[in-house]
Amino acid sequence: MKRVNIRTNVFGRPRDILSQFKKEFLIKLTPPFVKIEITQFDGCTKNGEVHIISSVLGNYQSWVNIIVDSFESDEECFFVDQAREMPFPFTLWKHTHKIRQISDEKSYIQDHIVYECSHPILELAVYPVVYFLMYYRKPIYLDTFNDSHD
Repeated sequence: MKRVNIRTNVFGRPRDILSQFKKEFLIKLTPPFVKIEITQFDGCTKNGEVHIISSVLGNYQSWVNIIVDSFESDEECFFVDQAREMPFPFTLWKHTHKIRQISDEKSYIQDHIVYECSHPILELAVYPVVYFLMYYRKPIYLDTFNDSHD
């Protein structure tokens, strides 16, 4: 099992930031070389589903994620999606999106991924790709939530 953890400090309160996690924002968080279509988006609350068809270099793959946990307060919000259907080589995919207030004006967004592949060597091989896909979000988070504070 491998883990990827990326944390980004941004301006805003957890509930305000969470409210931006909509279908359009998820598409914006995807690198340009990955084409995605979100065919179902039930939101970020428990039991919601997100169905994605992705294409990398013309190879179409289906992802079906279930929101298995969610929580919202003034100080912290999170939701956890777990893949019910995922492309090769993954056999487990769990993504925790956590937003926690760190001061009156700032919070952090944390993307924490736990994944497994069909073979440990594949887990190592895809690690840089998974890390890049999550790190790619940092400047988008910064642009989205820090624009009014420049």
